[in-house]
Amino acid sequence: MRPSARLLPLALLATACGGGPVKTDAHGVPSDTPVRLTPPAQSVFLRASFDADPSPYLGRFLPDGLAGEATDENQAAATRCSRYVKTEVVPASGSFDETLNSALGVSASLGFEQLPSGPGGAVEAAYGKGSALRVRYTLTAKMRAIVTDPDAFDQCCRAAPDQCSNRFLGEMLRGTGEVFQYAGNEAGAKAGGRNPLAGVEGGLEFKQGAAWKRVTRFEDVYFAFRTQAARLAAPAADAGGDCGWANAVPRSLDGEYFVGVSTPAASEAQARDLAARNAQVQAVRYLGEQVSASTKTKSHALQGYLEDEALVQTAAAGVTRRVRAEKWCPAERIDTPEGAHFTSKVLVFFPNAEIDAATRDAAAAIRAKLQAEGRLKPEDARALDEAGRAP
Repeated sequence: MRPSARLLPLALLATACGGGPVKTDAHGVPSDTPVRLTPPAQSVFLRASFDADPSPYLGRFLPDGLAGEATDENQAAATRCSRYVKTEVVPASGSFDETLNSALGVSASLGFEQLPSGPGGAVEAAYGKGSALRVRYTLTAKMRAIVTDPDAFDQCCRAAPDQCSNRFLGEMLRGTGEVFQYAGNEAGAKAGGRNPLAGVEGGLEFKQGAAWKRVTRFEDVYFAFRTQAARLAAPAADAGGDCGWANAVPRSLDGEYFVGVSTPAASEAQARDLAARNAQVQAVRYLGEQVSASTKTKSHALQGYLEDEALVQTAAAGVTRRVRAEKWCPAERIDTPEGAHFTSKVLVFFPNAEIDAATRDAAAAIRAKLQAEGRLKPEDARALDEAGRAP
């Protein structure tokens, strides 16, 4: 964090129209003119509530388009992509006197007094209501957000853009210090000119041409946060009009998409059926991979059978109701010497929530086929029954 830039007084050498000369002090500084205050530190915000453990907030995403005067840690939300963020605490040191961003609502909790309108109202609005505050502090530690798996984090944001935004809470600052409210021009305050907070209890502090009223003090707590850019990637573009999904398969955190493609068929209806079956076969093979990764017993029960193409087709028929079609491409006509043929493409979705039920359905379908063909061995029956049991 950088030390604050200097607060420079702004001398306006002008006369009021029809109202005589502008009042100045002994040095020629207009006593009723506010100073030009330093812009707040970029991406650093005063917290709405100071505490000793802000770890639950780190990794939360801030809504896109959220204005600075509305930004505090309570506006951020944890999403499913936040699980790839962990925290670490590192020692820090240094004394700083900076202008920080602050939500307008924070000023109310700190006891700020709203400044009246008047000359320099734009500056007073920013520094009087709380969208920028002067903070003098000694830094003792930082708590930082660390993305544990950048690839998984990026994949999460690709699969579900609504679970990410452009910024998340990336760092918390801990220390001891004071928060000040801008109270007008130093020259004007000392000369008895316009002083919006004149007479307030505790008096004023003067710094580089400005008058400041201390409104709170904090002791060894996390008092501010820094936002961090999220590693976002745009979702895959539609690669071909209404059927772009056939070349850029969508992704979801809630399951898997598959594109079924038919072989040439004698009718559009038959082509659609073949496309749906092709997608279901893909879902069954995916099911075998998921089962293999989760349970060795079920893996043994299903994997061997899924090497038999006929049994794969049987299992695909068994999970038909678990795999739903979402989009279809218009059937394409192919003219051949034997007559017109048609091909079709379908986008299907296999929800994660259906994996256990689909496993039972696939095992039951395979068991029934083997039994009907008279080749169901006792060990096959036991293994398929085991695969079909709920976890």
